[in-house]
Amino acid sequence: MLSAIKAYTPETWDGSSQETVKLSKFTAEYRQVEYELRQAFAECPSASSIIRVQNIHDYGQFLIREQLLVAESSTQYYRVRRYIQISGTYLNEVSKYNLDPRRCGLGSSLTFRKTLTNLDINKLICVVVVLTTVPHHFLRKEEEFRKENKQLEQRTKEILQKVDDIMVKKLQDFQFEDTFKFKQEAKHIPDRIDAKDLNLPKSVDEMGTRGMVHFYKAKIKTLQGDLEKLQNELKSKSEELKKSQKNHQIAAEEKEKWFLQCNLEKNCNAKLEKQIAACNAKLQVKDNENLALKKENDQLKNDLKNSCGELSATETRLKRACLEVEKHKTMLKALRQEQKETKESYTHNLKDLTVTVKQIQKHKNELLQGYKKQIQLIDNLKKQKAHVESCKVLELAENEFFKLLDWKLE
Repeated sequence: MLSAIKAYTPETWDGSSQETVKLSKFTAEYRQVEYELRQAFAECPSASSIIRVQNIHDYGQFLIREQLLVAESSTQYYRVRRYIQISGTYLNEVSKYNLDPRRCGLGSSLTFRKTLTNLDINKLICVVVVLTTVPHHFLRKEEEFRKENKQLEQRTKEILQKVDDIMVKKLQDFQFEDTFKFKQEAKHIPDRIDAKDLNLPKSVDEMGTRGMVHFYKAKIKTLQGDLEKLQNELKSKSEELKKSQKNHQIAAEEKEKWFLQCNLEKNCNAKLEKQIAACNAKLQVKDNENLALKKENDQLKNDLKNSCGELSATETRLKRACLEVEKHKTMLKALRQEQKETKESYTHNLKDLTVTVKQIQKHKNELLQGYKKQIQLIDNLKKQKAHVESCKVLELAENEFFKLLDWKLE
């Protein structure tokens, strides 16, 4: 979505992520806004600074609103500039919320005007682009701007040419005078100083050696003073020459700046013409797209009706399926409850069976123990029987023995 909006942003916007950009005074955009302010206000002072607000989201909302207005009605809409004064304390809110009065704290509504009569120096002037049905003589003003730009370009070229010629002449004259004076002074300084060049009087030759030495020392001192004066003059002349060269360089740089500004203005004019042609072409394309979108919208409405019918049928099917699912859920719940009860009964029966098995096993063990005791009792009884029988036999034997004894005694 943002990439589609960036394709329609103005060419003056840079690619940075900053929402507010301070314009340079040497740009064509700065001069254009300042010119429009002077045309709108009769007594408009020069602008101290101009800040461009480039919020991509607000610009996208503006484009969408413009397309909706064009699509909903057959009225022709135009983009025009309007002006409003605000306090400097609301600068951040205005740039952030796009002059929304409810969010900026500027009251319930705002009034955008073509001109402002009472200008307050302590307040800010917001220049905004709004949509209106009145063309505001846009084409006529655009032609006037082009003519004035051409006149300004011609004037700047003539002024720059005159300034360049004057600066070149002055520099040439100054350099020629300095070099000529320096050459004239250099001619008077010979490479080798002879006695004849010193203009010595004839009486010096008649002096003694000491007199000649004193005379030559004094002459040398005077020549050294003259030499220092000449060196100081040479330094001052060289400094003046450097200053003039710097001034010439500054003038050349200003010349290049003016030529760059002229070229920028030419490029801006060409870009504006291209933008107007591109906007007309885009407008035609958008009209065609709107027609196609209307047709597509009708087709989508029909498809939506069909899809609504299908949706209602599917909803009824879904309700039936949901009822069946609920029935199956209740059946499953009953089966799970029954299964749970059978499991509980099975575990209860199993516990009972295990208890009965334990009891039977215990009874079996008790029976086995009783059986063993009975066997032992039988064995004991058998032994007692045998003992009794043996006792009876002994008693019989004893009786018979006693009988025998009694018989013999008799």
